Amino acid sequence: MRLGAIDVGSNSVHMIVADVSREGHIEVVDRVKEMVRLGRRSFTTGRLTAESMDLAVRALVNFKRLLRVRRVVRLRAVATSAVREALKVADRGMAPPPRGSMGRASVVSRASCQMARRH
Repeated sequence: MRLGAIDVGSNSVHMIVADVSREGHIEVVDRVKEMVRLGRRSFTTGRLTAESMDLAVRALVNFKRLLRVRRVVRLRAVATSAVREALKVADRGMAPPPRGSMGRASVVSRASCQMARRH
């Protein structure tokens, strides 16, 4: 079975595609890493920058293409604490973020989740 895993980290987004046998043997087919720096300033401000979110979304879109080409049948995606904490700030109803900043945090998170559900 061909599986994919995406890790949306504080500095980069990683994806790995692997064939996993019934016996549990894993053979890596592809590995990709994109530097997006989501965590830059997020730990002090509680917000993700628009630039880093745009880079993360672009990376996820590119990863999605690769998942299709590699015919991945199942996908698991996880997000860094920088994304989770930024989403918590938004959920608590704190001061609204600057235009164009927080909206993309949920897009990054939603994009990861939707890709995981489809595969």
